[in-house]
Amino acid sequence: MAIPAGWSAAEWSAYKAQIPLASRWATRIYVTDLNQKHLVDVPMASFISGQWNLVSDGDIDRTFQGEFFDVGGHLAPHFDPAVAPARLIQVVQGTYVDSLARWLWVPTFTGRPHATTDNGGGSYSIEAQGKESLHNRGVPARVFHKGDRIVDAIRNYLTATGEQFMSIPSSSSITNRLNSDVKFGGASDQMTPLAAMRKIAALAGCQLYWTGAGVATVRKWPVKTDPVFTWDRETVLSEPSFGTDLSTLKNRWTGGGKGSLRADITATGTYSPAALAVGGVSWSDIDFGDDDDSLTSAALKAFGEKRVNELVTLATTVQCDVVPFHAVDPMDYAEVRIPGRTETCTIRDASIPIAGAETGALQGPKMSLGSTHNTRRGSYGSVHLSGSTRKPKKKRSHHSTRRHR
Repeated sequence: MAIPAGWSAAEWSAYKAQIPLASRWATRIYVTDLNQKHLVDVPMASFISGQWNLVSDGDIDRTFQGEFFDVGGHLAPHFDPAVAPARLIQVVQGTYVDSLARWLWVPTFTGRPHATTDNGGGSYSIEAQGKESLHNRGVPARVFHKGDRIVDAIRNYLTATGEQFMSIPSSSSITNRLNSDVKFGGASDQMTPLAAMRKIAALAGCQLYWTGAGVATVRKWPVKTDPVFTWDRETVLSEPSFGTDLSTLKNRWTGGGKGSLRADITATGTYSPAALAVGGVSWSDIDFGDDDDSLTSAALKAFGEKRVNELVTLATTVQCDVVPFHAVDPMDYAEVRIPGRTETCTIRDASIPIAGAETGALQGPKMSLGSTHNTRRGSYGSVHLSGSTRKPKKKRSHHSTRRHR
């Protein structure tokens, strides 16, 4: 995660130094409209229990579950079924930092609530998905066009759909353009706007996600050498369990243009097809890229090398309970240190408790961390372009098409 908006580098450093200490936490919960205009504070006396989660299902990054009792009738006007679709619920969590002698606050969730009530008794069960879910839906057919600057395409689409909160780099800092059209929506294409925007962001080596404050953000993918936080023997609260997920093993990539123009890269090293040979026959699990006639041989080779370098990995899962650290975003790297072992992990799944009142860290709620460490044990070999290495043909326009008589 980047330093939370409005924080200085000194505040970020002080916040991280506070986490291993016995700390005080507090929570604020708000109801806003879909433009994130504040409507009402949810009294903490109304909050019974809850948590927010980072999830790795591919479509949604954040979820929220909470139990409320409508003390004073503040919630009923907003969680009525006729009104709730036009509302957002926002969670902000604070930590008292001793060295600064004040609270630092981190927005951790903003999303649309689904409310279930006990039919007049005043109790509400709230489930919600992050603001990214507003773009995970069917829309009329749309196209991101070949030649568009990727960050401009994302920004323009979000602006056209009413998003007001964005942190997207300028096209002068991320200059990548689309090599081909990317179609989404409509009856014949099930790719949602969210999936399409994430696809083109990835082509620029970037991640698209929504922060806990509900800000659409494009950033370069986090790197292993810069973990957002390190949990160690003082902050790891349960014995970690480590597992190896063989289903994640990919050791070859193939893709490229249709027909004669294709690329294939064979990995070398521990996980190479030759090293995993069965009965003398090489074994591989191939990641298939999209067929794209717009890719020239040079572009195909460059993309293939980058992709296979990402793939020649084996996932090691890490699960444990840790002292909560609120300033995390999906796919951040974290480090888990226990005696005799250190793992640097991508945070794919985590459950972060929401305290209803001030509480001490070591005696209070625990954060459940479920992460994946991609253990690189291989490297890629040279790219082989099979068939013709021709440049792609230009598509003929409708105006140049002859009529048959």
